[in-house]
Amino acid sequence: MEWRDQALKSFFKICCGMMLSTILTLASMSVSTVGIALAASPSQKPRLGKVSYDQVIDVNNIAMFVTNQGSFAFDPATGGPGLEFPRGTYGQTAVFAAGPWIAGKVNGEIRVAIAEYSFEYAPGPILPDGTPADPQLDRYRVYKISKGDGMENPDYAQWPVEDGAPVNPDGTPMVLGDQTLWAVYNDADPGIHFNMQTAPLGIEIQQTTFGFNRTGPLGNVVFVKFLIINKGGNTIDSTYVSLWSDPDLGQSDNDLVGCDVETNFGFCYNGSNTDSQYGSSPPAVGYDFFKGPIGDDGVELPMTSFNKYINGRDPQTAEETYNYMKGLDPDGGVADHTDPITGQVKAFMVDGDPVAGTGWLDENPADRRLMLTAGPFTFALGDTQEVVVGIIMGQGQDRLTSITAARVNDAFAQSAFDADFVVFPPPPPPSPPTPPPPPPVGIKDWDIPSGERWYTWANTDWGAEGFGGAMTGDVAHQWFGPTSVPPSRLVNVELRFTSVIEDEGEDQYKPLDLTNPNVSWGYRYLRGAGAPPPAPADQTTTKSPYDWSHYIINTSGPGVYVYQERNPIALSVWDVENNRRLEVGWLENNRPGGLVNGAYGPAWAGEFSNLAASGPREWLFIFDRDYTEPNDDSNLAELSQGLINDNPAPPIMYIIFAARRFADRFPQDGDSFLILANRVNDINPGDFNGDDTINFSDFLLFVVAFGTGSGDAGFDAQMDLNGDGMIDFSDFLIFVDHYGSGTSGSKAALPLPYPYR
Repeated sequence: MEWRDQALKSFFKICCGMMLSTILTLASMSVSTVGIALAASPSQKPRLGKVSYDQVIDVNNIAMFVTNQGSFAFDPATGGPGLEFPRGTYGQTAVFAAGPWIAGKVNGEIRVAIAEYSFEYAPGPILPDGTPADPQLDRYRVYKISKGDGMENPDYAQWPVEDGAPVNPDGTPMVLGDQTLWAVYNDADPGIHFNMQTAPLGIEIQQTTFGFNRTGPLGNVVFVKFLIINKGGNTIDSTYVSLWSDPDLGQSDNDLVGCDVETNFGFCYNGSNTDSQYGSSPPAVGYDFFKGPIGDDGVELPMTSFNKYINGRDPQTAEETYNYMKGLDPDGGVADHTDPITGQVKAFMVDGDPVAGTGWLDENPADRRLMLTAGPFTFALGDTQEVVVGIIMGQGQDRLTSITAARVNDAFAQSAFDADFVVFPPPPPPSPPTPPPPPPVGIKDWDIPSGERWYTWANTDWGAEGFGGAMTGDVAHQWFGPTSVPPSRLVNVELRFTSVIEDEGEDQYKPLDLTNPNVSWGYRYLRGAGAPPPAPADQTTTKSPYDWSHYIINTSGPGVYVYQERNPIALSVWDVENNRRLEVGWLENNRPGGLVNGAYGPAWAGEFSNLAASGPREWLFIFDRDYTEPNDDSNLAELSQGLINDNPAPPIMYIIFAARRFADRFPQDGDSFLILANRVNDINPGDFNGDDTINFSDFLLFVVAFGTGSGDAGFDAQMDLNGDGMIDFSDFLIFVDHYGSGTSGSKAALPLPYPYR
């Protein structure tokens, strides 16, 4: 039975899943000498053999197996998944296998060399006489060196310079990044071409795998450089190079894939926010051609096709493999490559944007395979091609923010690679921005660059000493989500209050004077709208009976918080920078004591909350939309989308959680306060090199200007914005977000931050 037979592969992956708790002790493993050689002819079963060493790159958040047979992110000794993320979690794995696939035509005949669960490459170079080196020799193992290593490390002492391992100008082993693994292998042995049954291409690959010990984006990336040499005695026509992978993000049967054509980026993400390994926050894994092969016109080739297939659709012949690489169906057709939305035939499958919910998106989560391909090019005898790929991890709060995280890490890694990882000379330190003027009333604001902004009227002079709350983003999107208003578009807003009619004292639930110009018709939403609200245990207060009714208009609809109706509330909100009035909304909580009464008002401290057992009962939403009167439905279609976790969701600018700490009066006519966005609109301090964008060059200048660690002579503790003792990319993103994301209204080159691992 052929190894590629589906039943055997499925059985193999099931067995591997049972071993996850024991096989991936990656951080402590150094070498493995005996494993399973997973190549088998159609008449053979998988046979035991010798793997001439594998190693693990484990310098950052990723721990990944690397072999000298082409395959990586696969553990050949156990047959299990070979990329653990985050490193040290011992069982959370994101990739089952990956490797380079190369195909071309020799005298019109298709020849293929692949590495996946089985290998058509063997350790060692191709010798000058055209024969493959002895793959059993220890000298062709995987070498592993790190910064600071010396002759005490046998791999450093025996660094195989004569076989092509990279060296410094003084001849010492070259460490790229903070840890480097190196191996050489070839496909010249006809006896190992079991998968596609073709003659060898005659190629040698010198593989350099490296990574950086960092806490920011580079801590989530592994770089793999393939130096490919044609030593086979023939010109290879119409050559394609693919990065193939079987990504299994935790459990294997719930994955989706996609690609960003412009950035040469392919990625895999979970089909839901439920995963047996990663729970509700599954990461995304990405693959990028940081450097493609050189085409016949002398220009570097980008990704020229992106393919996906599921477990069981693996190519079975050289022709099927070659068609996949060309961006076709395995039979040479285009049915699977036809965009179901536009009807356009594409070499790039599922090239839409899952985060925005637009374009051609993958469907029906399953056990996916993916291929990024660059080609064709003519590969003459003796020619070399250098291809650099990246394996990029990203983890946000859910499956879609993880895609954003991976994209940010990819953009940073590409910029770092393009800059050759060289730090530029420092610029003059930026001048701090001029602080905004104080608000007209006594509001005290704890200014935090991201997350929640807490405020209070403590020590003011107009009688609201017990009133306070917080402004924040929702759980799914925070301030930086794709469906919320980005910080660069936040504006200074003023809340202008009006009084309730106080027939029986200060009672927030009495009717409003609808003729008051500061009464707004707000959009009311309800949490838990599926059943009638239970009445509170105590239906009276010291002031007056609750005005109680069922107040459910819609029991279902889009979003977690279902839109009900428009009701009047006792305030108006104004964009004071542009003299426009803004739409508002609020959320009620359908639970015991939740007070579903169709009226907005800050709760008493300690009463039921929309989030926990205490705190504000009702949330106030400020939308980035012009205010409309109740008979104007121009914003209704957008603002009735149920708020949280929708795509697209309403454009929330601010969310205010307000509560009264003790008995105190409510705001009255003439009361107001400002929300100050506290960012610079015209000149962005984050644009250090003055090119009107924020990119990797600015980050490098930022680090040089302020130091990198608490022990550095130039370390500026004030710029350690997250307080971890280091100035790194996380601080840079906080800095950029705090002061804006682009100069003169331009769009920043990098997205705004997300929760880093």
